[in-house]
Amino acid sequence: MDFSKYCDNLGIDRSIVDEASSFAGEEMKKIMKERGIDENDPLAGEGEYSEVMKEVYSRVEKRMKEKKEERPVCCSPKPADDEIEEGDPNSHPNELLWKLYTEGKWGTEKGKVYDEISNPELGRVEMKDIEWFMNQAGFVLRGNIHHTSPDGFYDADTTNEALSIITDPEKTEETLTRFAHYHRDMNQYCEKNNYKNRNEIGDLPEKIEKKWFRSPDPNNSIIMALSPSDQKINPYAILDHTEDFTLVKHGVPKMCDSPSCCLMGHVMTFLAPQLMSAPPGHDPLDVIQWYMDIPVYSKDNREELCALCIYN
Repeated sequence: MDFSKYCDNLGIDRSIVDEASSFAGEEMKKIMKERGIDENDPLAGEGEYSEVMKEVYSRVEKRMKEKKEERPVCCSPKPADDEIEEGDPNSHPNELLWKLYTEGKWGTEKGKVYDEISNPELGRVEMKDIEWFMNQAGFVLRGNIHHTSPDGFYDADTTNEALSIITDPEKTEETLTRFAHYHRDMNQYCEKNNYKNRNEIGDLPEKIEKKWFRSPDPNNSIIMALSPSDQKINPYAILDHTEDFTLVKHGVPKMCDSPSCCLMGHVMTFLAPQLMSAPPGHDPLDVIQWYMDIPVYSKDNREELCALCIYN
């Protein structure tokens, strides 16, 4: 859970953020134990989850107010979302990157792709430069930021949206329910195909041709992927082109880029430490490791789709 906003709103040093997160996790366990909810079952208590989250946030806020009396105020509010804080270029190790960011030419526009094509002056950046912004209190990254280490991209927009969701109990509960069904369906798919992880791929195909169709109507230029059931409904759709996706192997850290699936994955990785720790005697569900093991197909390291999304 991200409790940075609590520290900012209450005027508390951000060094308490980790303490707030840890406190929330312990309180979550206490409340779920009191209500008889099995933490090891993602579907358990889903109807009560909203009330549990409200109680957790209430306790966290009370705790943070107590801490405010114990520690001096030392952090200023973050700038508004539509503002870019000016600063000394020397405060960032990559001076060109810092200059472009403060001028609004890099990492500042939602939905924009930042790569070597859109930013020829800068090209792709190293992940360590992106992490610098992620570790600062006053700077918000936006867009789809391609980097070189490893070759891939950082989806800042989805990260921002996921952080927003985990501060909303109702949206968090909806995401948890979706994940429970996704987790079940993915495990069934892997078991059916003898797939264990990205080293032991079982009977899964190593390459899949994703097909893109267009309407036979010359006035309709929309091109889209159709599932087998869609093709039955649209028997006159014309095959436009195919794209090769290759199964990711050897533990490469890739996640699905399908928008709704990607957002769910980000939310679950943020919630993993608090929600997926099992009580004594139970095996914990390591959500992050689970996501790193499930089958994902990649198109030239620029787009990834999980084994469930690639057929839809």
